[in-house]
Amino acid sequence: MESERVKNFVSKFFESLQCEVNFKGGVLFVKNVPESFEKFCGRKGSYKFAFEKGVASSEIEVLSSGSFLLKSINDYLDGRGQTTLLKINFNPEIKEELEKKILLRNCKITNITKKHQNNFFLRFSFITTFQYLNDKKQVLTNVFVKDGKIIDFDLEKYEILEGKKRDVAFENVQEFYKLAKNKLNFLLEEKVQEVSQNLSKILDKEIKRVKQHYETHIQEFSGSLEKLKNKLKGLEMKEGEEDKILKIKKDIINLKNNPELEKLKKEEEFCIKDEIQKHSLDIKTRLMNTTIIYYPVYSCDVFFKNEENARIVHFEFDPLEKKSSDFFCDSCNLKLDEIILCSSGHLTCRNCGERCESCNEIFCNICLKKVCAQCGKKICEKCAVRCSKCGKFKCKSHVKIMEFSGDAVCESCLKRCSYCGGLFDLDSLKIDSASGKDVCFKCLSKEVGEKTLKDIFKD
Repeated sequence: MESERVKNFVSKFFESLQCEVNFKGGVLFVKNVPESFEKFCGRKGSYKFAFEKGVASSEIEVLSSGSFLLKSINDYLDGRGQTTLLKINFNPEIKEELEKKILLRNCKITNITKKHQNNFFLRFSFITTFQYLNDKKQVLTNVFVKDGKIIDFDLEKYEILEGKKRDVAFENVQEFYKLAKNKLNFLLEEKVQEVSQNLSKILDKEIKRVKQHYETHIQEFSGSLEKLKNKLKGLEMKEGEEDKILKIKKDIINLKNNPELEKLKKEEEFCIKDEIQKHSLDIKTRLMNTTIIYYPVYSCDVFFKNEENARIVHFEFDPLEKKSSDFFCDSCNLKLDEIILCSSGHLTCRNCGERCESCNEIFCNICLKKVCAQCGKKICEKCAVRCSKCGKFKCKSHVKIMEFSGDAVCESCLKRCSYCGGLFDLDSLKIDSASGKDVCFKCLSKEVGEKTLKDIFKD
């Protein structure tokens, strides 16, 4: 339908100019028209357009295939082909994005530092003209290319700002243009096939009509020729009819060479060629505009902290793709869906994280490697004490700090004083000569003193 075609063409054109386009009650409302187009067509925006005559008013212009505005759009498109810059305005809350992505088990985010670099993709806007049967139809097509691939993209979903040249350093546009052009040909293939098939059907009907028209006139000559031939056969069977036979033969030759017949055949040939020309499909495509669209991709340092320790982890976030970098266990490199911060600051998964059996704090396999030689418990660095005598690691419950020396000695390297029952390292015990028992210095001194007093006052 003609009105529908014009409506689609006009709305797509203003959408490509980043105008605000709405369709309500049969009226197309166009706002935020670029100054360049306003100056070109000599009309200030905003615009109100209708595509059916019944909707027209003093404020609403009805657009049809011959409208001045459509001619202005075509002339404007003829002068385009330039490159424009657009920026997608993103300002995401990185903390919220992180908390959507991953659970925080025993820590919290205390700070995020972020910086960004711009990522780019391209929009190629093509205008394709289909011309046939003395009619011309135009189609606007946008093709988006990102990272060397064709993508489906709806620019209207985002807040768009005018771009700045200093933000852009983009090359190899021509390479991406070839991709877009190939995609355009693919997108138009169905339309071309549809139009070609319709034209072929119409052409067959028109050629048949032309042939039928000229066949009627040509058959008149054929009928007269056939009559003469039949008459000639009848005369040839009789004697004395030589003059009549010669005359008929001459009439047959004249009829075959009749210029009117030749004229009809040429007219038929010309009309068929003319119909073929009228029903041929002429397709012209030109690049209306190349748009470089850029947006920020964020590179962040995230500070995770718990009561014991802290960890800085690098994190990248692409707000357009809604993609972000992953976190991995420092022990097994497994991808994490939750953050468990070990007491030494490592990221750990549940398989690699354990609690110290002495202090009950969480540690990863990297940190929780020591085992108490006395009881076999897994213990962390803070809970592991090396015995100054045997050199083995023991948990704190199996180690005693010597009162005088301050050395750590495990229970295996201690012995009880036979008199007071206290635990002492072997160097702190002496054998009592009287009893032959191991006695600490304190008890031994006391024993010696009492014995001396007895010897002094025994009389």
